[in-house]
Amino acid sequence: MRFCTLSFATAELEGPFAVLSPDGHGSGSTFPVVYDNAKLNAFYTQIVDMAAPLISLPRGKNLPGDQIRAYMEQLSILVAMHAIRAAIFFKHEGYVGEREYRFFQIFRADVPPPSVKTRGPKNISYREFNWRGPSMPLKQIMVGPAADFASAKDAVQAMLHRARITGVAIVPSKIPYRSTAARDKKPAKLWFWILAAMIVVGGALAARLL
Repeated sequence: MRFCTLSFATAELEGPFAVLSPDGHGSGSTFPVVYDNAKLNAFYTQIVDMAAPLISLPRGKNLPGDQIRAYMEQLSILVAMHAIRAAIFFKHEGYVGEREYRFFQIFRADVPPPSVKTRGPKNISYREFNWRGPSMPLKQIMVGPAADFASAKDAVQAMLHRARITGVAIVPSKIPYRSTAARDKKPAKLWFWILAAMIVVGGALAARLL
């Protein structure tokens, strides 16, 4: 629901996600995103500086063409892997306000996801994450200030009941709500004072010229 914020117990939510998959084909991790363009550029510079000398390594060794091609292919794969790996942990500084926290899982490309769902004419493969774990990590649902708390609480309780989830606190937000109409009054008031200032300045200039 758009007017609600969910609060989880961190360790109980991260634990089941970050463990190695039972079949050994994948692993998971959780981490906060880093908003530091300079640090990411520094990592990329290090990758390039370390990879550049390796490009000319086969020179003068009289290796056959197929071996050189195989070597260059492996080198390009390694460089791309480290570049992509570094990018996973970073995001542009313009998004720092998001304070994103990523839940990330890696699986072998040759092992397809075990579940399939149909969306229109397409079959979409996916992996389902059992976020409930051994205990319920969802601890609190906060209803936003713009919503009617009584009706919102009834709707949330109905959804929790359908999902068979118990022990979750439903609380109202303590942030004071300001309607759109109230917010719209400020710009109008600001423009009034700007217009008044322009009239005063214009009148003073006219008096000087006369």
